[in-house]
Amino acid sequence: MASSLSLLEDKVTCPVCCDIFTDPVILPCSHSFCRVCIKKHWADRHAKECVICREKSSNRNPPLNLALKNACESIKKIKKDSGSSGLVPHSLFCTQHSEPLQFYCLDEEQLVCVECISQHQTHKMSSIKKAASEFKKGLEAPLKILQEKLNSLKETKLIFKRTKDHIKSQFKHSETQIEEEFEKLHQFLREEKETRLATLREEEEQKRQNMKEKIGEIDEMMSSLSETMKDIKEKMERDDALVLLVRKTNI
Repeated sequence: MASSLSLLEDKVTCPVCCDIFTDPVILPCSHSFCRVCIKKHWADRHAKECVICREKSSNRNPPLNLALKNACESIKKIKKDSGSSGLVPHSLFCTQHSEPLQFYCLDEEQLVCVECISQHQTHKMSSIKKAASEFKKGLEAPLKILQEKLNSLKETKLIFKRTKDHIKSQFKHSETQIEEEFEKLHQFLREEKETRLATLREEEEQKRQNMKEKIGEIDEMMSSLSETMKDIKEKMERDDALVLLVRKTNI
């Protein structure tokens, strides 16, 4: 209701003082202004033209806009009755007749007062309450459909949420399983590494020992050969006759 009043108030606001019209007058261009506002606007101007559309007016005293005046008074009365609480009375008033809007024209789909009925004699009329009730009733079916769609979406959302949680749980489980399997594999590889390295070290030690023994044998053979060569050299250095004398016995 407050929004409806605001819409009506916008239509009865003077474009000059930006307040509800006081003693509104109408110009030939159909625009209206407070009588005082338009006269002040024209006071220091030679051309009497509309503030909005700039159309010139030859009448220095424009006629009173009676319908607009009545509407303004109705709006002011509603605002006064509502008081500082900002509440708006249940009834709105006709801007043309200043009467409460009590009926609804089904053909033109608009609220009308008692005085307006004469302008809608060939139209289908209804009380506001009945028209609103039928309108609300007509909204029940689409509202029900929308509610069903909303419920369906909620159920689908719940399913998706559960699926998302399941995917997360499944991922955690798989992640843990993979980490455990790879840890076991790493442990196996570490043990296998140590085993192979130990075998390699053992083989290396054995082969090294074998080579050490062979080198020892060669050293002994070389030492024996060296002694033999030493003896031969000593004999070669003796006297020729002595060499021949001991030939058969020593060589």
